[in-house]
Amino acid sequence: MSRTNEFLQFEHLQCLQIGSGNKILLAFHGFGQNPQVFEVLEKILPHYTIFSFDLLSFGRESSRQEALRLIEKFCTQHNIHQFDLLAFSIGAKIALCIAENFHKRIEKIILIAPDGFKIHFWYKFATSFWGKPLFWKFLQKPKWLYGIINLLNKTSLISKVKVQQIKSYTDSSPKRLLLWKTWLSQKNFSPHLKILTHIFSQKSMKMQIFLAYQDELCPEKPIKQFASKHTNVTLIEMPYKHHRILQEVLKDYRFAQFLG
Repeated sequence: MSRTNEFLQFEHLQCLQIGSGNKILLAFHGFGQNPQVFEVLEKILPHYTIFSFDLLSFGRESSRQEALRLIEKFCTQHNIHQFDLLAFSIGAKIALCIAENFHKRIEKIILIAPDGFKIHFWYKFATSFWGKPLFWKFLQKPKWLYGIINLLNKTSLISKVKVQQIKSYTDSSPKRLLLWKTWLSQKNFSPHLKILTHIFSQKSMKMQIFLAYQDELCPEKPIKQFASKHTNVTLIEMPYKHHRILQEVLKDYRFAQFLG
């Protein structure tokens, strides 16, 4: 193993190694974050070595097969036979795809306000062949879309919270460019929930899911539907909004206890 708190480069994958415990945790951050967001876990989970991956290093419109191949080669190079998974928000899409393909090597999964349980129409359209040019045009000149969403808000077709979220993610050029890169890099990572349902019915893995309060980014209904089918999936509702829930969960005793 490399030294702790050191960035590792494997082909075009980049990750931060945190801690030096015997167990392995692969971690995936959310939108606008970086791998350092999980550095606090070095003290919370001293029995783990954590590999915190940079989402953007998976590549612009990276194929699902290519990403899974890189994860396999990464594990081989670092002599990783068994591992657990941790993911927040959009990072959960990759984590669920890994769980789908490497479930025999995984014991526990923690998802925090997870994306991936529902394919959002606007995300699917914006990353499609026809939608990408319009999405790029919006990112260059977003004011025309602001007018549309304000009108939709006035007619109650879109909530005020959703309007605020859209504007907060696109109110500067760097944010809009990050949104473009992140959405395209995650385009091909929608998990197959029917396959995951079959895998979890075998009860070989345990999953803990933390839900944010009134989360409009990652709706709770499809997550609850999935969890209700499995006794090995624990659902915990938190009184924190999407943007704050990660920092609160990482210091919650139930989080550490589940991985303990």
